Parts: sequence; structure tokens; C-alpha cells
Amino acid sequence: MIGTALHGRLGNQMFCYAYARKLIEERGCKDELVLGLRAVKNMGFEESLKYFNVYPYRTTEREICLTVGSTLQKVVSFIFKVERKIEESLSNRDSSKIEGKWYPLLDRLGLRYSKDNEYDFKVNNLPIMFTNGFFENSKYFNSIRPILLKEFTPRGGCVNITFHYTIRYTRQTQFVCPSAEVTT
Repeated sequence: MIGTALHGRLGNQMFCYAYARKLIEERGCKDELVLGLRAVKNMGFEESLKYFNVYPYRTTEREICLTVGSTLQKVVSFIFKVERKIEESLSNRDSSKIEGKWYPLLDRLGLRYSKDNEYDFKVNNLPIMFTNGFFENSKYFNSIRPILLKEFTPRGGCVNITFHYTIRYTRQTQFVCPSAEVTT
């Protein structure tokens, strides 16, 4: 099973989905996909992937790892999140140093968190894996580009999609972040 926490509106949801879809492809397309809608719903947004011909999935509005993760995944995920919150509140800064030191352990446990798009995760075959973050770098999904182009087509005929692009620059990489408004 691959569980992924969706974030934001359509553009961010597509990035989250694309990385989870790549993991499914690398693991032989045998995995169930579970999309966590907690962050999307908390922000007042809708699940936008339902308008597209994507890999079959089910959804949950609960914290995804705490809902279907192994006991070890739940405990480590909880400790990681608590330490990250403490670091952010005490130092009033970004928690990327905390995340960087945690990434190797989280990766070995099938927990893929990403804010900075700089850690190179290793593919593993744990029965349950989770992704949570903004996987906006094409290194996370470019290998399945033809699949994504096919799946990111609207369901049920014509819909109007208006795309807006924002270009964000980081230390080494330029990202183009689409957001879209879907009307039927």
C-alpha cells in the first residue's frame, strides 16, 4: 500500500499524486493507493484528482500514517512531528535541519517526508509506505511522465481548466508550480 497526504489545490495535489504514482509503478503496480485528505479539507479545498483519469484510489480524512501505518511507523512519525514542531517553536525558524537528520531513518521505515526536495530517497519494498510533502521536483516523477500525461486527462468529457503558473527559485532548481481552476 502507498499512502500519500495530499496538500493544497489541484497543482500541489498533482505533485503529491505523481510521486506516489511513481512508487506504485516502481513496485509493479500491485499496491493500493490511499489518499489522505486531512490537510486539503482543513484548508477548505476540495479533492481535485477526482476530475482526472488517475490510478484507482480510496481516501481518508484522518491522519494517513496514524490510520493505516504499522505500529513502528506510527510511533516514529509521531516523534518526528513532535520534534519538528518543538524545533520550529523554539528557534522560530525552518525545521529543515531536523528533517535532514531524520530522513535516512524515515526512508528506511517507508516514511517519505519532504519540504525541500533535496533528499534522494531510496526505493524499498516495505508493505506500507507513506509520502507527505511537496514533491515538486521532476526527479520524483519524470521517469513516468508518459503515464502521468495520460492520467492527467479530465474524466467525462469537456471541462474548463484554467492554469496559472508561478515560477519559484530555490538554491539549485527552478520549479514551475501550476495551480488550476476546474469548472464543469
